[in-house]
Amino acid sequence: MDPVNPPSPVRNEPYKTHLAYVKERRSDEDGAALLEEALEALRIRRRGRVAG
Repeated sequence: MDPVNPPSPVRNEPYKTHLAYVKERRSDEDGAALLEEALEALRIRRRGRVAG
C-alpha cells in the first residue's frame, strides 16, 4: 500500500428495486400512458372472449 496515494474508498450503492430503475428511465406520464395502453389491450382481448 502506498501511503502517499492510498486507494480510493469502496463505494457501496444502495440496493435498488426494479421499480426504482424503471422510474429513472420513464416519467410518470410515460408510465401512465404505458399502463393505459396495456389495459386497453386487455380490454380488447376480453371483448373477444365469449362467456361460457
